[in-house]
Amino acid sequence: MRHPRTYITLATLLLTLTVALAACGSQGYAPPLGKNAHATLTGAFSGTATFTPAYATHIVTYYEGKALPYASATLPVELRNDSCDGPILANLTKASDPASAPTTTPLAGATSTTQSESAQSTVVQVDPQGGVDVSLPQSMSLWVTVRAKANDPNAAILACGQPLSGRRQYFDLYPPTEGSNGMALGLALMEPIVATQVKIALNQSTDAPVAWAVRADACEGAPVAGGQIAAGATQTTGYIFKPLDSHWRLTLTPGGGAPSCYTLG
Repeated sequence: MRHPRTYITLATLLLTLTVALAACGSQGYAPPLGKNAHATLTGAFSGTATFTPAYATHIVTYYEGKALPYASATLPVELRNDSCDGPILANLTKASDPASAPTTTPLAGATSTTQSESAQSTVVQVDPQGGVDVSLPQSMSLWVTVRAKANDPNAAILACGQPLSGRRQYFDLYPPTEGSNGMALGLALMEPIVATQVKIALNQSTDAPVAWAVRADACEGAPVAGGQIAAGATQTTGYIFKPLDSHWRLTLTPGGGAPSCYTLG
């Protein structure tokens, strides 16, 4: 196993690379948010759909030189608020105890909630480039924590750390009892990204579930995201970890029925 000093050196090199990339013009921050888009629902459905650009965060966690995957990580990784052992905001690996944090679901597109569910739940999605995307804006209050055992809320914290700003960066993860005075056991990449929040509001509730999908370029295009409006509900919220695209189309499909397609404007 590589000596922990190796990770300090690696973090220094990665930070140097990040600074070099920032000098090219991005400065490591997410681009400005664009304007909202809307779709007016008519015909089989009546209501509105609102697409809102929002900041989110991409996170990759490394421990003892290896990236920890979402689905098969042997060590749970948590996103906490304000400190190493602060309140849990999201589970960054599937190994984390689901009873100790808000429900999060890795989907290919978005997670939807009905009006009976919490609108404040944090959405976590596996990123195809590695790590996960989280529906929270990056900030210095977000702490990445690696714990010693899965599904054990009392498991020891092995290492933790926080970013120094809202800019794209790598930062070291230290044993909580030693902090930066100890040897780094791992590191994390955290960077701001632009995502899209989708809110569909019907004027009347439906008798049966209605499937919704955001599609690329055309009504029959490849699905970008999707979910369901529950029977008896009037609204749902989804989260797409991609910037808003004016060419997207929204489809609503009742069970066993034909889809209705709407253009963003």
